[in-house]
Amino acid sequence: MRDVVNSSFDKEKNAFNINKVLNKTGDSENVILDGGFLISPIEEFTLYKTSSNNLISLLLLLVFIIIFMIYKNSKKNKTILSDKHFEHNKSIYNFDFEDLSVLKQLIIQKEMNFNDVMDIYQNPSLSYGHNTRLCNEKSEKLSIRLKSILKLDNQVIQKKKSNVDRRQNLIYLSEEFRIIKIIIK
Repeated sequence: MRDVVNSSFDKEKNAFNINKVLNKTGDSENVILDGGFLISPIEEFTLYKTSSNNLISLLLLLVFIIIFMIYKNSKKNKTILSDKHFEHNKSIYNFDFEDLSVLKQLIIQKEMNFNDVMDIYQNPSLSYGHNTRLCNEKSEKLSIRLKSILKLDNQVIQKKKSNVDRRQNLIYLSEEFRIIKIIIK
């Protein structure tokens, strides 16, 4: 049921005539409003109370979102070397304990004598020649695997002759690998 039945404006009297029906009783009622009530209101008030801190709240939210995005991206690009695995861009790669210990020592010392690497990879039941071959294979396999994980152009582990004793080989990490920040745990 509609409340307002008829409404009209009387120009001579400058008044609004509204005929409406009361919901409870069903009687009709005639309401006359002065035409000037819209021009100069008696009281003005805000319909919604809004705080003046909306701009500050919006800026704080925007700063929070930016900091959160930076934090997420920094976590994504971390490279971590632990005793159990190698983690790069939130992907975990499992390596042998010997490989991780060689890599950790290379990062800390910058270069290692080949005999020290052989001590890590050494199998006592094999001869010196077999241990040398095994050490070369494992270090090359480690280098290729790190190169593919990190998407590098050059081999990670490289060899050179020692300046002190030309019979000795030194193993060192490439400059391309050294640029990457690695967290050792």
